[in-house]
Amino acid sequence: MKNSRSLFLFLAIFTLAGNSLLAQEENPFEFGNIAPEWLEDELFESFSEHDVLILYDFSAVSFDVMLSSTPKIQYYFHRRIKILSEKGKKWAEVNIPVATSNPDGETLSELKGATYSLNAVGDVVSFKINRRKIKETKTDADQREISFSLPLVKVGSIIEYSYVINSKNFRNLKKWEFQRSAPIIRSEYHTIIPDRYKYFRLIQGGGFNIVHHQKRFQSMNTGNIFGQNAIGGNNRSLSQPQAFRVNFGGNEDVYILDDVPALVKESFSPESSRFIPSIRLELTENASVLGSQATVFDSWEGLNNSLDKKLKVKKKNYHKWIRSQANQLTRNVNGNKNKAIAIYEYVRDQFLWNGNYEVEFEDYHQVTSGKGSSSSGVNLAMMHLLQAAGVKARPVLISTLDHGIVQTIYPVLSQFNHLLISVEVNNAEILLDGVGEKTTFGILPKNDLNEYGFMIEEEGGRWVKLRSQNRIVKVTYSRFNLDTIGTLNGEIFVKNEDYGAVLERDKYAQYLDEPQTYLKDHILVGMKHPQIIKSEFTNASEEGSPLIIDLELSTKDFVEVVGDLVFIKPMLSKMVTENPLKNENRATPIDFTYPLRDAHMMGLRIPKEYEIVQLPQPIKVLLPNNGGTFIYNVIEMDHIVHLSSTILLEKTTFTPQEYQGIRDFFEYVVNKHQEDIVLKKIGS
Repeated sequence: MKNSRSLFLFLAIFTLAGNSLLAQEENPFEFGNIAPEWLEDELFESFSEHDVLILYDFSAVSFDVMLSSTPKIQYYFHRRIKILSEKGKKWAEVNIPVATSNPDGETLSELKGATYSLNAVGDVVSFKINRRKIKETKTDADQREISFSLPLVKVGSIIEYSYVINSKNFRNLKKWEFQRSAPIIRSEYHTIIPDRYKYFRLIQGGGFNIVHHQKRFQSMNTGNIFGQNAIGGNNRSLSQPQAFRVNFGGNEDVYILDDVPALVKESFSPESSRFIPSIRLELTENASVLGSQATVFDSWEGLNNSLDKKLKVKKKNYHKWIRSQANQLTRNVNGNKNKAIAIYEYVRDQFLWNGNYEVEFEDYHQVTSGKGSSSSGVNLAMMHLLQAAGVKARPVLISTLDHGIVQTIYPVLSQFNHLLISVEVNNAEILLDGVGEKTTFGILPKNDLNEYGFMIEEEGGRWVKLRSQNRIVKVTYSRFNLDTIGTLNGEIFVKNEDYGAVLERDKYAQYLDEPQTYLKDHILVGMKHPQIIKSEFTNASEEGSPLIIDLELSTKDFVEVVGDLVFIKPMLSKMVTENPLKNENRATPIDFTYPLRDAHMMGLRIPKEYEIVQLPQPIKVLLPNNGGTFIYNVIEMDHIVHLSSTILLEKTTFTPQEYQGIRDFFEYVVNKHQEDIVLKKIGS
């Protein structure tokens, strides 16, 4: 926009519009109600770096309730978009997913759309979608896609479309996300729910001020609120029912978020949508007209006990197969840990996963069919093998990173989409996953690391931490002698442990035929012409053990001789040369995923012909709440310089409000790693 006043006035329009939804005044967001000013380019100058601007993003969910049948759920969607560039025209290609799986299959109705532009005299003209060009495509067994194009779109146009999704699934209402890949002036979500249905409302995505209004309604019918007779109408209130069914009162909740920044993929962005501002509703209570009540779960203990009953093996043939397979896998194996490793590696390498993350307690026997099982089916089969081998094992419910965050307040099963297996060996609990990214025993795939999981036990159940299971540990020891012509001769010893060993093995596996190239690309970073004298890899293919790289070399890199002075970059190939967090400001959270310990210790013997005239000063930088530490120290003893640099990250997620602190932390690392040791020839 041209200036802050334009932005204020523009937002004011939307604020008044939001109030009108509650006050039953004329609605400026009526479909097709496009002010000519919105089609003028000058109003949107401050958004010129974006391809589109979403003017209005709206959804509402309402219930069509009858006396004895399952309610029909209606979702109304309405989106209005300003096209700001040629690339932005791709937003005129719209694809709407529609679920087809029974018994909760969906239907789409009330679809309409239009493009708006100014004609030669400055009047608004509209072009409606061609219904004959609306396409329907089956994408898989459980979903189809409705696609269409808005016509005659050009830079400066506004496009608009709306539709209704009809569903019978009242247990898990569709999640609403307030943030998209383009900036939004206003995002708005309505829930219109009769008293008969009680939902837990999970509002997530910190740092956003979502405004919430609520009002009561008393209607003879809660159906068809945004249906055929209401779409595009001026009145979205419930006070004027469209038909007469049964008298149900309830609440209308309105959630509004203004001036929403675009969701931008930045370095170390979260892998999931768990930080996107959103609302998810989960059914907790369904009371009938006669007053009876059906509670889903009233406590985590109740959820635990219900699921624990489903864990028993019920099929005799499967039970025989489990016992036989467990005996075969552990026949010559001693100790529960070794038994657990043998079973885990067998499941990871041999069991077929169908690619679906889901919590299902009935399909574990599918692993014997060769057709593949869901993620929970594979892991429950692994649990049964472990138990048959005498290893204590229990399932742990989780939500994967790409599924969303878990709330621990109310016992809602549907927020989980996967389960892991916890084994108890040598007085320690180790989490295992037989599907996803291939890792090693005791190391979880990255997609599993979503803070907490819920362990199902014989009594009660409990929460367990997920992220503490994985850690990147890399320790580098180096020892060099510097000669009088600026050559470093010595050795580097690198030890990768925990998840660091898994990551490094993955890198090394790509260089099996070219180990020298691997060393230059990943160990001797920044060295232009190193002469590798000898190299040795230890545990290169042994999972669960540290990966160790030991090499002797000679190099003139990181040393500069200028007359009687010698300048040395003592961090050598471990030098951090740029801040990984490059942007000055950030709107999205930071997620490093793994705790980190990266340490470098070096001993550098300098020639007796030289004296030290400058050493980097020691420094210690702390992040708040024990989130991380950077310690750097350099001392000299008997012509040997001893250096140590340690970066510790204990906290793995940071909010946008904490961004400046963590960015400054890395800035200290970069600056300190650039500092030189300066030598001077004695007597010069």
